[in-house]
Amino acid sequence: MKLRQWLFDLLEQPQTMPVRSANVNRFLIGLIFFNIGAATLESVPELSQAHASAFLLIECVSIVIFTFEYFLRVWISIEDPRIKSRFTYLFTPNALIDFISIAPFYFSLVLGMDLKVLVVLRLFRLLKLVRYFAPLAVLGTALKAEFNSFVSALFILFILLMVASSGMYFLERHEQPEVFGNIPQAMWWAVVTLTTMGYGDVVPMTAQGKVFASVITILSIGTVALPAGMLASRFSEELKNRKEEFKGLATQIQKDGDLCEQSRAILEERRKDMCLSKKEAQNLIENACTKGRGICPECGQKINTGEDT
Repeated sequence: MKLRQWLFDLLEQPQTMPVRSANVNRFLIGLIFFNIGAATLESVPELSQAHASAFLLIECVSIVIFTFEYFLRVWISIEDPRIKSRFTYLFTPNALIDFISIAPFYFSLVLGMDLKVLVVLRLFRLLKLVRYFAPLAVLGTALKAEFNSFVSALFILFILLMVASSGMYFLERHEQPEVFGNIPQAMWWAVVTLTTMGYGDVVPMTAQGKVFASVITILSIGTVALPAGMLASRFSEELKNRKEEFKGLATQIQKDGDLCEQSRAILEERRKDMCLSKKEAQNLIENACTKGRGICPECGQKINTGEDT
C-alpha cells in the first residue's frame, strides 16, 4: 500500500523525506517535553487545584496523539523487512516504550487509579526520547554489549552490600537497636556507605563497628566504580568503532578521492546515526578522500604503490 509505505518512510526512514520527517520529530519531541513539564507542575498542589481543567485537557489531547502514533507505527511496522509481523513489532523496545507511555492513562480509567499516581507514571514518557536521540541508542548498545560483565559487577556489589549490612547488624545491634536492629535496617547504612554518599544520619558507635565501617568504605571505592567504569569504557569504544565504520564507508564509496552529492547525502545520514559531529565526520571524509588520491593523510606525500616501478 502506497499510503502505508509513505507513512513508514515519514516516521521510520527520515532520509527519504528529511524536511517532513524532521518537522514530525520536532513536534513529537516538543510534545513529550511539554507533557513532562505539565506533569511536573501538576505535582504542585496549588497549581493542580487552580488549573485542574487545563492539566486534564493537556493530558487528554496528548494521550490521543500518542495513542494514534502508537497504532500508526504498529500498522506500518510490516514495511520494515526486519519485522516479520505486527505481533513481533509489539515486543520491540521502541514499541514497548510507546505502550508504556500511554498505558497508565487507560489503566487509570479501567482500574480507577489515583490521578496523583498517574502524574508520576506519565514521566515514563521521557523514555520515548530514546527514539529521537542517537547518543541514548549508543549508550543502550554499550550496555547491551557489556551486559554480562555489568551484571557480574552488580552481583559483586550485592554481595558486599549483604556483608556490610550483616556485619554492622552483628556489631551494632545492641548499641543502636533503633537503626541496626535487623539486617534490612542496616542495609540503609550499607547502601549510603557503599555509594560513598555518607549522609551521616546513621553511623557506627562502637570501636569494632568503626573499624568494620572503615574497611567496607575502602572496599567500596573500587567496587561501586567498577560498573560505571565498565560502561564508560564500552561507550568510548563504541564511539571509536563507529568512527572507524564511518571512515571505512567513506573510503568505500569515494572514487579517486572524490564524492558525488548522493554519496555525501548517504554519509550525512550515517553521521547522524553514528552520533558523530560534523567536524569529526568531515575530518574522516577528508582522510578517506586523501587516501583515495594516493596521498598519505599524515605526511602529505604521494603513496608509493609500486606501480611506477
